[in-house]
Amino acid sequence: HQVGAYDTSFVSGETLHQMHTFCIAKPSLNVIYIENQLGGYDTADNTGEIHATTSSVMSKACSPSEHTCNVCGKEFYPLPYSHFTGNMFSAHCSYIKDLLPPPTFEKEMYNIAGDAYLAHLRKQFTSELFKFTPRILGLRQHTVQHWIGGHPDLMPCDIATIHDERFEHAQHNETNQYSWGLAPRRSSAPPGQLGKDRERNFRSNREVAFREYYYLAGNIFRWQMLYGKVPNASSWAWQWFPDGKLWEAAAKVSGADALDAIAKQLDSQSGMELQWVE
Repeated sequence: HQVGAYDTSFVSGETLHQMHTFCIAKPSLNVIYIENQLGGYDTADNTGEIHATTSSVMSKACSPSEHTCNVCGKEFYPLPYSHFTGNMFSAHCSYIKDLLPPPTFEKEMYNIAGDAYLAHLRKQFTSELFKFTPRILGLRQHTVQHWIGGHPDLMPCDIATIHDERFEHAQHNETNQYSWGLAPRRSSAPPGQLGKDRERNFRSNREVAFREYYYLAGNIFRWQMLYGKVPNASSWAWQWFPDGKLWEAAAKVSGADALDAIAKQLDSQSGMELQWVE
């Protein structure tokens, strides 16, 4: 059942809004969201990538479930924000129904961006890995790219083969053309956006990295602002992001004030020996 289609190159989120309404009424079903453009790409020169991404999310291999993987896409990346290639995905309605309505989400992202800018000026957050831009912060038309990955209950999976540069040119009509797996399982950010050596060197400076907006400092801030909660103990986020277990314990006790709580411990303990003390 097609819930919406629009003859425009400007993605406003109206189809997502209809999808959200549909999932509230049908929480046991799966839905698929596709676009006719890829954020950051020239559509005219990327027809192969658009076709591969569309085929991926519409394939049987990309079938989400309520308890294992609730959102599936071609490729999932945690940085600079949790997202799927092309903002196209297949999702279980039990997850979609718990997201904020897209119009509400857009308003909240404006508020979050303002607070993030202020916190950055006060040096509460760093933004060393990426500069603050409307796309990075999810403002205006970029809000739709943040919506699907913005909830702490996200359980992502993807199906693009690992290290296969020919993927976008292949014909993907058979399940065995794909490689399903729980995500994240590839680079931190899409190719060309963040070098591995640069991120490795950045992570080694623990006292700076723990304040990075694109790691758990910013994610916990957004999760609390948007949904008033953090991921559960089994979430991929605590395993993947630097010092995940430390952040998990701090967020459990201090909630939105976890950043300040960890900062106080950094001031009193060696960075390499830092551990949460309740």
